Amino acid sequence: MNLKEKAPRGEGQKKELIPMNRTEGNKIPTYYQLIPEKILQHLPDIESLIRPQIKGFSSDNLKEIISIIAYNIRKNEEGSAPLKITFIKKLVPQGDKYLLALIDLGIVTRSGNYIPGEISYRYNFSTEYQSKYIHTKLRNQKLVCRVRGVYDEKNKEVRKQVRSQIN
Repeated sequence: MNLKEKAPRGEGQKKELIPMNRTEGNKIPTYYQLIPEKILQHLPDIESLIRPQIKGFSSDNLKEIISIIAYNIRKNEEGSAPLKITFIKKLVPQGDKYLLALIDLGIVTRSGNYIPGEISYRYNFSTEYQSKYIHTKLRNQKLVCRVRGVYDEKNKEVRKQVRSQIN
């Protein structure tokens, strides 16, 4: 965190530091996670089952994996989300382990075939957990910065591709 001195230091005055964020101005971006209502209700139980399987377990990381699946299901017209494990691992540390744990618990289903570089598995929530999506605010700033960085990098690549097609 960057710190900036608030007032000039005079004799007998304490130096007061205020936090400065790394975004433009002083506005911190707000990120929301989409989580099915039924999963949110059972989240403490799900966390207690997954926690021993993943060293350095984080509830925020688990919710982000669930949110990535929910967002891509909502975005995709076929009702399931094609996701690349490499992309998930960039977004969430140990994201593949969280995803496999959700599959093992029967919360997430995986379908389709995987062909490296061509076709990804498709992910969906099992019928037991399909429900209305609830928006929850992501408060973990370290994860917010990581997600933002990955999407900024992805958008930069898309802009390069568009420019190369125009020229």
